[in-house]
Amino acid sequence: MWDERCDVFLASFPVDGARTKVEVLASGTPYLRHWRRPGGQSAAPMDDEGLAGWHTWEDLTAHLHAMEDRARLDAHGAHARRCYDERHAPSVFARHVDDIVRGVARMPPDDPRTMLASASRLLTAIRRGLPDLEPVQTRLAALEALPAQLDAIRDVLDDVTAQATAAARRAADVEATAAERRDAQHVELMRLEGEVAPLAEARARSNA
Repeated sequence: MWDERCDVFLASFPVDGARTKVEVLASGTPYLRHWRRPGGQSAAPMDDEGLAGWHTWEDLTAHLHAMEDRARLDAHGAHARRCYDERHAPSVFARHVDDIVRGVARMPPDDPRTMLASASRLLTAIRRGLPDLEPVQTRLAALEALPAQLDAIRDVLDDVTAQATAAARRAADVEATAAERRDAQHVELMRLEGEVAPLAEARARSNA
């Protein structure tokens, strides 16, 4: 950063890199990153670390115009270095790792302004997500109604099965009755043929 005499570092778009950010902060260079979501209502919003961020071209323009003031630019650079010393320096990292290993890791104390900014963004995200919950709630209601619908379908299927079984029984009864009638008719036909045959023979002899 120093060799290139960089006044302001514009982070990669649309997502910045963590390692690059740490290196820029270590050099005391003002760091300006892009936010995928609005960062606040101010003309030049800041992130949780108090570093400049932009969501719209208006945000970016406001930051760059503000940093034309050398004193303000130096203040941003000093703040960048302070963020590095307090959050990203090797000694800080080593201390956090040691705390984690010993099981005594604690979150750093929150700045009220940071907490307010985080709460504001969380509330905005929740409000934006609420409309998306409506289709989910509709689907859940439909799923909750499925057991009753399945019971109703099962009842209909049971009725249809019972009716089909009854119809099959009636058809079997009709077929059995028809078979009995056919057998009786066959027997009667054989009896009649037995009676007619002698008469036909007698008539034939009388004619002869």
